[in-house]
Amino acid sequence: MAEIKNFVLSDDDEIPVPFAGVYSYWLDKRGEAWAPSMSNFHLDDLEAKILPWSVIVDIQPNPFELTYRFWGTKRTALIDKDMTGKKVSDIPSSYMREGNFKEYHEVYELKKPLLCNTPVTNKIGIEVTFQSIRLPLSNERGDYSHIFSAMNYEQISASHFDYFGTNPKPYNTY
Repeated sequence: MAEIKNFVLSDDDEIPVPFAGVYSYWLDKRGEAWAPSMSNFHLDDLEAKILPWSVIVDIQPNPFELTYRFWGTKRTALIDKDMTGKKVSDIPSSYMREGNFKEYHEVYELKKPLLCNTPVTNKIGIEVTFQSIRLPLSNERGDYSHIFSAMNYEQISASHFDYFGTNPKPYNTY
């Protein structure tokens, strides 16, 4: 399997189209701070197409633990499991569980937004990549509190669903 590739985003990077709106919103809400506060980051302000592919994780720093506060409906269809209220350690696929943990931890350590590319090989041998954006969020005191993440819905295909053994048919509007 190919290696996971994460890239720190900066204000002048070219952002994939599905992430442009949420990244611009994150930058606007951040202002001069290192990250916007969770209380100023409103999901209902984001583009409707990205919400079903989005998650928000709560961060417990010591020991480092991540719990899904919000889990989008298209992600539920993708893995056939609603992860709301569950921990990253509950992700059914060990490769995806370890990859997600690594990516979230990197965002946490760097206090920077990341563009993540996680390659997988599905059950019939086709390699596909899950591309996501991960954006740090703070609490009102400016301490780390959450991470917002969304998948690049324009890249999701039947091969991505096949990796999890799920059926894309009812959810084929990407």
